[in-house]
Amino acid sequence: MKNKKLFLYIKNNFWACLLLLIFIIQFLLIALCNIKLLDNNIDCDTGKLFVHIMKMAEHNSIIIPNWSYVSTFEIDCSSLLALPIYKLTNDIYLSFGIANIIFLAGLIGIIFFLFKDKNIMYPLLTANLFCIPYSVGMLDYFNMLFFGGAQYIIKGTLPLFLIAIILWCESTPNKKRKFYSFIPLALFAFFVFLNAFSSGIYVLFVGFFPVLVSYALYKILKCEKPAKLSYLTIGLTLVLSIAGIILNKICMDGGRGAGMILVSVFQIIANVFGCFAGIFELFGGISHELNVDVAVLSPEGVGILLKAVLVHTFIICGIIAFIKILRKKADLRLVLLLSVFIWNMFVLLATNTKAGSSTYEYRYHIIGMLPLICVSVIILLNYWNELKIFQKRIFATTAILVLVCINVLSFPKALDRTDKQAELKVLCAYCDQLDVDYVYLYDASNDADMCRLITQDDAHYLFVGSGGTTWAYDYYETYVGGPVYSENAILVVDNRYDFGDSFESFGYKFEKFDTVANRTLYYFSE
Repeated sequence: MKNKKLFLYIKNNFWACLLLLIFIIQFLLIALCNIKLLDNNIDCDTGKLFVHIMKMAEHNSIIIPNWSYVSTFEIDCSSLLALPIYKLTNDIYLSFGIANIIFLAGLIGIIFFLFKDKNIMYPLLTANLFCIPYSVGMLDYFNMLFFGGAQYIIKGTLPLFLIAIILWCESTPNKKRKFYSFIPLALFAFFVFLNAFSSGIYVLFVGFFPVLVSYALYKILKCEKPAKLSYLTIGLTLVLSIAGIILNKICMDGGRGAGMILVSVFQIIANVFGCFAGIFELFGGISHELNVDVAVLSPEGVGILLKAVLVHTFIICGIIAFIKILRKKADLRLVLLLSVFIWNMFVLLATNTKAGSSTYEYRYHIIGMLPLICVSVIILLNYWNELKIFQKRIFATTAILVLVCINVLSFPKALDRTDKQAELKVLCAYCDQLDVDYVYLYDASNDADMCRLITQDDAHYLFVGSGGTTWAYDYYETYVGGPVYSENAILVVDNRYDFGDSFESFGYKFEKFDTVANRTLYYFSE
């Protein structure tokens, strides 16, 4: 009897069950990446963040004395949970892996909260689209949200959380609100303050501001009074954000977001191209490899094309939603979600946020694109609901096939078990045997960041430039422009430099004594 009921339920909810199955697989694969593959995917940002958290645990303090903060306090990401887990396990990789999984589950919970009054297809399809590893790398979509330090998991989720709470305030009568129903509001308030304290004004400016303004305008144009609890939500958002920003200013002289500058008229055309191309690069819908030809019908080529189609779909759905808003045919959810994307695009078009290339900081699109994905789901499923049965089947079958293909073509890169820093691990193992106090890496700041994580700070691995001073991002201030100590120290030089068996630089003489991991090792010669 139970089997018949289950079969009947699946039959009546076939597409929802299929989306649920895909999501479960996605979730398990992302969990596998975090538990098994973090150690193989060390990069310089991971090195800095993980070491920072280890030092917090060592000092038993979030604010570390004599620490050089680069952009944030780095506690408004998966490190928030990784820190207490690390205190228990003493395994930094496992700690961040578990934290990433928990935050992913939290993001999914917020998606269901956002669509709590809609058919289950809406949150499930949104979760499916969120959980594709579109691009994998240090500053790419997958790493920024679900892997490594997941530096944007809180930043990207908070605007969605605010929208979900405002919709809850609007839709739930006061009499039906139980004490436990205020837990999401309490959690939101905590994360608002935490984010503002850690990162300053950024999320308030690009995430909360458009939601609050569009909510006010929507109510004014509709001649409606906001729900009473909405005033509390808005008040908490503003007060806690401002309090956190002030504290951030006091403790670290303001986050990086406060330093945005406007582009000049001569930069605007390039900036427009960079912003729109950056969206495609964030989602892997464009090839960014120089001097590498990608065949159209290769797995990589097909994956890029499908992701490009998906990005076009997101943009088209955004345009449709905007037209609906102009025609006053959009509900509050659509207005609030689209406002974040529009405002974020405006900010990125008007400011100089590029570094290294015209699209380099494409991760800044995450805060706007997550709501746009939600908008796309609403537009697509609303359209799907109006179709006839056979049209629904064709539409849904095509969409599921595309979704599966993008996942199949994207996850192999996320699941790659190749150790990206195998050479550095060999170098660190060798240097640890030497039992030296300082290992100076010539013109290799990224390597130094990763070595400090690999060795768990058994020795001070520091960047040194040709000027003879050390430099370290997001590390102790002592080593920012600090001196080089020759006693019980070695110099490591990448083999791209040919300094020979001996050379002189920044007041010291160096003698070669070995070659390890494509790097030459030198003693300080008296």
